[in-house]
Amino acid sequence: MGALYIRRKPRVRLEALIHGGGHERGFRSGNVSGKRIVFTGKFSKISRSEAKNLAERNGAIVSNAISNNTDYLILGEKPGSKKRKAIEIGIEILSEEEWLDLINY
Repeated sequence: MGALYIRRKPRVRLEALIHGGGHERGFRSGNVSGKRIVFTGKFSKISRSEAKNLAERNGAIVSNAISNNTDYLILGEKPGSKKRKAIEIGIEILSEEEWLDLINY
């Protein structure tokens, strides 16, 4: 039998299945897996670092800049220029609450 190679993101899902099925709060495997996400503004329910951690635990790719490859912009209070750029290039924009609902938090 050959060596088993597990890339980083599938390993996250595999570990979730091994350690509780991936159904604990803040983890719903697959709905943002592989999606490129940018956060902007101040968040009220969770910290920005916690939001980024949740994204990564759900298999998302967190970026600091908006580009044509961005799937979602997660919008906090006082978002700044990232919101304007996301609108210009047609990126889907979610509020903090919509983001938390999407990942079942």
